[in-house]
Amino acid sequence: MAKTLPIGKGIYIWAVRDCLAAPGFPKGNPQGIALRLKANDFTHAYVKVANGLNLPGVSYQTVAETRALIEALKAQGLKVYGWAYVLGQSPIAEADKHAEVTKSWGLDGFAADMEGEFDTVYPAWNASIGVAYVSMLRARLPDHAIGLASYRYPKEHPYFPWKQVLPYFDFHNPQVYWQGSHNPVLQLNRSYVELMALKPLPFAPIGSAYTVGGWVPAPSEMIGFLNAARSLNCISASFWELGRIDKYASQLWPPIAAYQWGLPTPPPPPPPTPTQEIITVSERSFTTVDIIIRDWKANPIEGSNTAGILVDLPVVPVEAKVVKFRLVVAVTKPRGFVSLSSGNTGDSRFRLTNMPNVVCPDINDLNAWPRHYVNDEVLLPEPKKVYMQWDAAGGKIRASIQVQGWST
Repeated sequence: MAKTLPIGKGIYIWAVRDCLAAPGFPKGNPQGIALRLKANDFTHAYVKVANGLNLPGVSYQTVAETRALIEALKAQGLKVYGWAYVLGQSPIAEADKHAEVTKSWGLDGFAADMEGEFDTVYPAWNASIGVAYVSMLRARLPDHAIGLASYRYPKEHPYFPWKQVLPYFDFHNPQVYWQGSHNPVLQLNRSYVELMALKPLPFAPIGSAYTVGGWVPAPSEMIGFLNAARSLNCISASFWELGRIDKYASQLWPPIAAYQWGLPTPPPPPPPTPTQEIITVSERSFTTVDIIIRDWKANPIEGSNTAGILVDLPVVPVEAKVVKFRLVVAVTKPRGFVSLSSGNTGDSRFRLTNMPNVVCPDINDLNAWPRHYVNDEVLLPEPKKVYMQWDAAGGKIRASIQVQGWST
């Protein structure tokens, strides 16, 4: 039986009630949403069906609402792929649940959103739970297309078990989110090069159609992303996410809706230079630094301070405006987190938050702590300082802050 891969122009959908519908239908109406997508030449949609073992994975949405949207999309001829955030706490049970939903709800395929839970500083652990999940998922879905919806740059996530899990997938579905930048073509090219080097699979990237902080992508960037995807012979391209567009970024809808995937392929964009491919993450070039300013083994953090305190960054010069951090965090209570930001201000452009989904059993046993790390850029609120916010959620936190680079 041939697997049904996502072909053409697609869209990710998180919460049904956030999505606008076709004229004459109320917001959140499944039939109206499906008619709207069909009228604008979308060929497929990814619908959230689970968060770990929880169905449908959206706290204020019922299974019935999710299934109604799936049926409406199918009635309009769209291919429908379920997607789930994989927690990895019960990998075999999660895989079994996700496979059962894919089959019993009549989905054409499935995308596994595997991120920080498989990207801890323990590579053997990451590979163990990753393979447990994907091998069961593959065994239960031998005839369905399965995509990996994860990080865009494997080289920035060396602890993620890429080589161990990719053999079980049918297509790449990377989150090519150029958040904080305005260079989707460069980032898509780099993502394509890095992932295809690991395993050549059909490529179906996800682009940034949302806003965060003060960052807003330009409508022209939607076209640039889609043109670049077709120039790379990607089988499809989609965007995160329909509800975020309708609630916060309506100006991004017209160029996406009007885009005709089937028109003649546009000329290919110029390839990124080797220098850009290595060091350019946004539109900046970073001076490399590799210094830990708060050690992992320092005293645990307790309580909360969501207003934040200013942390000194003696390793960066006064002229540094943006700093690239690695934030490593472990918690003893669910929803404990640490955040680095430019403060609780309206013009805060970048925020790096680490909220692990796996908790630690013993505060005193450092070897038993499952550490979770994230990397990103933060705009400094003032020279040589960054805001650090946290909430231990009634427990304790261990955290390490590493400065990886800076830019003006």
